[in-house]
Amino acid sequence: MDSPADNAKVRSKLGLEFEILSDSSKQTTNDYKLFHDINGGISRPAEYLIGANGTIVHAWITNNFRVRTRAETLLQKIKSLQTKEGKDK
Repeated sequence: MDSPADNAKVRSKLGLEFEILSDSSKQTTNDYKLFHDINGGISRPAEYLIGANGTIVHAWITNNFRVRTRAETLLQKIKSLQTKEGKDK
């Protein structure tokens, strides 16, 4: 829910080669029911992996921003999804 300007600063500071999306309107946060009404309102940490057909194939929602899906687990899911989607064509 950070502003696009704040996200651009983080991207620059960390040297990221990808965009950090902003939800300053809180639309997506509300759509996915991630709004936490603490400290003026924040988004709960969440990770979604969405297939080419728009189906959520992995969701991880937590109250602790330090707890994340292991990179290896996400990579396995992505590879599995790519294989499955390749067969569906």
